[in-house]
Amino acid sequence: MALRKLLFDAHPQQYALEHYAGLRPPEEWAASNLASVGSNLAAGKVLGSGGGKAERAEGMLRHAAEPIHRSLLRHDSPGLAKEATRQFKNLLAFCGERKAAQPESSAAEWLRAGVEEPSLRGEMYVQLLKQLSVPLAAGGRATQRCWHLLAASLAHFPPPKPLENVVGCFIHTQAAPGERGTYEALAPRASRSSTA
Repeated sequence: MALRKLLFDAHPQQYALEHYAGLRPPEEWAASNLASVGSNLAAGKVLGSGGGKAERAEGMLRHAAEPIHRSLLRHDSPGLAKEATRQFKNLLAFCGERKAAQPESSAAEWLRAGVEEPSLRGEMYVQLLKQLSVPLAAGGRATQRCWHLLAASLAHFPPPKPLENVVGCFIHTQAAPGERGTYEALAPRASRSSTA
């Protein structure tokens, strides 16, 4: 762990989320949003997200208070891609950015999906990092709850191997100094549970 911390300190950009190979290209993600915007406008629906394609592409990995229209990672199964967007709604509900009668039920559903569907875990961790891209002070309660869900996720299921260092570096560089040790202690535990 000490060697990883040294690597994270020396080369944090190498482990930045935007360099993760499993991501959809932002232009593809934004273009698919244009298609959904067009179909929603044709159906008479009003959308809250504005901006052009370039602006949407830049925002792919930035905090969003509205559901995502498409998974952030490429998935072989259309059903898995659909489940990814459903889990983002659970994330928003737990964090208080989407109305939910029982936000804790949304967190329980999130954790159940992560435990039962290993091929969805990468998407779920990327979604967490996306939502944590805003500093705690700026994000307030929603960001704090998202950090709590990250801790719960690490305690219940590991990030996929190719994403471990991305998650580890994010925690090392973005978690509040007083809480960093807690998250870093959970990360290796999650990795061990995947090999057990």
